[in-house]
Amino acid sequence: MSSESPTVFVSYSHRDERYKDRLVTHLSVLRGRLAVWDDRKLNAGDDWYAEIEKAMATANVAVLLISADFLASDFISEEEVPRLLRRREQDGLTIVPVLLKSCAWAKIPWLSAMQMRPTDARPLMSLRGNAREEAWSAIVTEILQLAEAPVVQQRFRWIPPGKFTMGSPESELGRLENEGPAHEVTLTEGYWLAEMPCTQALWQAVMGENPSRYKSPERPVETVSWYDCQEFLKRLNQLLPGLEAKLPSEAEWEYACRAGTQAATWNGELETVAGPSGALDAIAWYDGNRGTARGTRELGQKQANPWGLYDMLGNVWEWCQDGQRSYAKHAETDPEGPLGGTLRVIRGGSWIVHARYVRAAFRYGRDPGLRSGRLGFRLSRGPGRGARRSGARSAREEAQRARREGRP
Repeated sequence: MSSESPTVFVSYSHRDERYKDRLVTHLSVLRGRLAVWDDRKLNAGDDWYAEIEKAMATANVAVLLISADFLASDFISEEEVPRLLRRREQDGLTIVPVLLKSCAWAKIPWLSAMQMRPTDARPLMSLRGNAREEAWSAIVTEILQLAEAPVVQQRFRWIPPGKFTMGSPESELGRLENEGPAHEVTLTEGYWLAEMPCTQALWQAVMGENPSRYKSPERPVETVSWYDCQEFLKRLNQLLPGLEAKLPSEAEWEYACRAGTQAATWNGELETVAGPSGALDAIAWYDGNRGTARGTRELGQKQANPWGLYDMLGNVWEWCQDGQRSYAKHAETDPEGPLGGTLRVIRGGSWIVHARYVRAAFRYGRDPGLRSGRLGFRLSRGPGRGARRSGARSAREEAQRARREGRP
């Protein structure tokens, strides 16, 4: 077995040892591609506790064999599970819970937030004959895919609560009517925003495919609809319970883009609405500096804004969670666009548009089903009321969409 093979750690109750052995047998089919840490192979005199700690610290995937005996084990609940959950939080460890026998697992907060296997949460031991073996095989195949998936990191920046002027003044070059009137907005809660738009590598790791037209792992994912983004968020949050990933609201997006500035861009005002603009050239990919090249560029090549966010302007448009609201002169607190309606806001401009569209205040409403090689998104996460509201709204909108399409 190659020393480079990903390692699988299996957490189980010794009363379920024969089921662990069956899992190990299935995993052994993949010898050379997966290494399975098995506590039965410890030698006499080995420090049992230290070896288990080491195995948990180095595993690529942890499999939990869930039963009442597993949940009742003091060692598992006080030692193994906390360590594995810390590794998931700190290092992105993949945890795969497998339901062996019926038990009250759904009442355990940390466990109920995970995607149980089999995916219908039917206990493996309730299956008979070939059906059980097929279920083991499917789980092992998924474990291999998860173990061999490349490590993808996404850095976030903390965006503090505060006030800003949303929209543009009438004097701003390139201004459109729906950017006014400019008005004061207060965001009462801080939130985390991804340092860069979602990469193709991250999309591939979560979704298992890459829809982008201009393919490269470090380029932004594009050709994804708002609905596609909701499915991505659903799967990502299942993989990382507690993350509460969402799309930013339009107000959150503009506040973060401006980063305490008030000009058309955080680098100053535009010199022109079409053609090259000195204010944009250093911070964004757009029609004025792309030359003859077509398509997106690798992220992070231009200067970040004062809050450390890259590619907020240009490269790809970014979906926001909400619809487009009409501005008014009065001050707003935690504003969000309409919950219903047929449009979703996109912001930031892209690699192919003129300078007037690559401004902090420019806003555009598009059909949430639109897919385009110039349209991607950026992750946001709590704390903040937006994560809870947006998640509930996403579920409602997906149900409405399913009814429109005649799906159950």
